[in-house]
Amino acid sequence: MNEAHQEACRTAAQAGGRILRSYFRKLDPRTISEKSKNDLVSEADRASEAVIQEHLSTRFPAYGFLGEESGATGPGDGLLWIVDPLDGTLNFIQGFPHWCVSVALWDGRGPLAGCIHDPLRDDTFLAARGRGATWNGTPMTVSNQPGLDGAFLATGFAFQLGDRFQAFSRALTPIFHRAKGIRRAGSAALDLAHTACGIYDGFFEMGLKKWDFAAGVLLVQEAGGEVSDWGGGTDWMTTGDMVAGPAGVRRELTESMRG
Repeated sequence: MNEAHQEACRTAAQAGGRILRSYFRKLDPRTISEKSKNDLVSEADRASEAVIQEHLSTRFPAYGFLGEESGATGPGDGLLWIVDPLDGTLNFIQGFPHWCVSVALWDGRGPLAGCIHDPLRDDTFLAARGRGATWNGTPMTVSNQPGLDGAFLATGFAFQLGDRFQAFSRALTPIFHRAKGIRRAGSAALDLAHTACGIYDGFFEMGLKKWDFAAGVLLVQEAGGEVSDWGGGTDWMTTGDMVAGPAGVRRELTESMRG
């Protein structure tokens, strides 16, 4: 069944991507609204999610659904689709070409299948538990970077962090002095996909929502990487505080964060 789930993730994400491409740099400003301060949503997000939800519910009507825009529907237990119809909404609204669609299926153990699709570059990152990960159909692995020194990293921070930004800032300082480069491009899902395929050597962020990482963590794990919380444990599923990458980079990032 994993193969069917993986294929459903791919086709749903690509369907959402086609909707988003039709809106990109053509968005009516009157359709943009603010969910909370500096947390925006547009008709493109909603249209993408509607297409994805229809696609998934038609194929697997008994599964639950959690979307960033529509919330939770369907059964509250068992298998659950977790969808970010547009990760990088602010980038999208500003016309910055870095955003994606994320579709994942979770069970009681965590991610079972997932896809991150970048419509502008026609990049599709796909994984299923125990079956490895691919980039446009080719098997992919995390980088062979051994540790934090000289690593090329991705991170992010949102306005919603509030006072927690001070903790992020303190953790950033020692990492900054050891990494080769740190990028903040504005899409956690794409950051995780790019970590899984070896473009980035590692990723760290605080306060992510489940739809931000639902597919990306599986990509990293199936590409041979590790995922932990900032303390090196397993609370990332609930806190959204996450470190990901090859084993050595992931370990040294968490060690650096703990001081």
